[in-house]
Amino acid sequence: MPKRVRKLQVAELYRSRPCVVCGARQNTCGDHIKTFGSGGECVHENMWALCPRHHLEKGNMGLQTFVRSYPQLEAHLRSKGWEYDGFTEKWIRITDQGWDD
Repeated sequence: MPKRVRKLQVAELYRSRPCVVCGARQNTCGDHIKTFGSGGECVHENMWALCPRHHLEKGNMGLQTFVRSYPQLEAHLRSKGWEYDGFTEKWIRITDQGWDD
């Protein structure tokens, strides 16, 4: 299956799911935890639902600051296999190929 089709299928699964920050369901979208432009994959471990407001906010402030602003997101990230690395001060995910930051 072409990569673009797979990406759209995974992202589509997150439409109308509640925003992980505020719980809103209207116009939510699948957002990459590690951005697609930074090499983030289109896999469930790297996706969550965000409403337009929080999607824009995450884009403007970056993942580290976004998660610090909403501490409840730490548990959500950990449930998807992410860990906070205090040395690099980044959220990382352990994969079959090693760690993904």
